[in-house]
Amino acid sequence: MKQVALMLATLMVSATAYGQPAREVAHDKREVAKDLRERREDIRDIKVLEVLAADFESARARWDLRALLVIDERVRRVAATELAQDKAELQRDSREVQHDIHEARPVTAGDDRREKVREDVRDVRADRAFMEKHAQVLRDLDALYGRMDAPSLDQKRALMGELIGLARAELRKDTHDLRQDAKELHEERRPR
Repeated sequence: MKQVALMLATLMVSATAYGQPAREVAHDKREVAKDLRERREDIRDIKVLEVLAADFESARARWDLRALLVIDERVRRVAATELAQDKAELQRDSREVQHDIHEARPVTAGDDRREKVREDVRDVRADRAFMEKHAQVLRDLDALYGRMDAPSLDQKRALMGELIGLARAELRKDTHDLRQDAKELHEERRPR
């Protein structure tokens, strides 16, 4: 992780040295910092969800209803917190895309701002669909809250697995975004 941050810092200094506008470098620096932060959060979320899933399996094997109820509440809190983070991120990204659309209007030949805006719009749409999947899992979990019969516990297990799968998909996306932003910095550092 430290190597990635060092590499990106070097790329940003190189971009500035080759005369890239400070505004572009600052924007790319913010994007990389955001990608790194989101990646760390995703890794933490996966670990928390995996521990909760293991605790759930253990409590279920012992038929410990009190522990299952506590885990129910913890899973709901974690999932709700993640969903709130997803919503906040989506709002930030949507505002940024609107700003980028405004900035991309006066385009000169060879300017790739419009393509970047199109990519950002696609990303926001994909993020919105992802967030809706996450919200649906949370609604499904809420509907099962407090229910301890075998079919409900099976559904909870499946939904926790789905939450872990969503968290892993988000980690892959954030890792991809980090690589893309690093690639853009690398391309910008070349003299024009």
